Amino acid sequence: MLPGDDLVPDPAFASTRAITIGVPAEAVWPWLVQIGQGRGGFYSYSWLENLVGADIHNADRIVSAWQDMRVGHTVRMAPPERFGGHGRAIVMMLEPGRALVLGPAMESPEARQAAVQTGAGTWAFILDPIDAQTTRLIVRTRSHAWEAPQVVFHLYDLAHFIMERKMMQGIKQRAERARQVASTPA
Repeated sequence: MLPGDDLVPDPAFASTRAITIGVPAEAVWPWLVQIGQGRGGFYSYSWLENLVGADIHNADRIVSAWQDMRVGHTVRMAPPERFGGHGRAIVMMLEPGRALVLGPAMESPEARQAAVQTGAGTWAFILDPIDAQTTRLIVRTRSHAWEAPQVVFHLYDLAHFIMERKMMQGIKQRAERARQVASTPA
């Protein structure tokens, strides 16, 4: 069982993807907590995200102003005026240095939990240290229901896989590059 799994205990849909990163978990964590539109971006194909008006700009450095993340904070997927204000998620669970779990952007914790139980899902980012210099980044999506036709679901899942894979690679590249630059003698 991973962090956030208890929020959607018996999902109708679940995906788990992972990548090994050659740095300690504490070197990956800062990249995770600054995700979001208007922050560090999603480290994915920003040109594709911007085709739908998401206004994503991926950071190539850690920005201290974006390091404050707490349960209840909003993570935007797009500017507030796009998608009827629905392009956002809420931090539902946070274990600093270990797990960040996003869920539906409802105004109260009770409404968020009810939304998760009736179909909205969670998007979890978990850091699993392999050893002192290596981390496994696990990204897990879980949802109770899918109200669209199967063909729409499969197209969504394919697009999500492509973007999420690029996001994991983007985090890996940035974290490893930052560690390499920090350890290079001047």
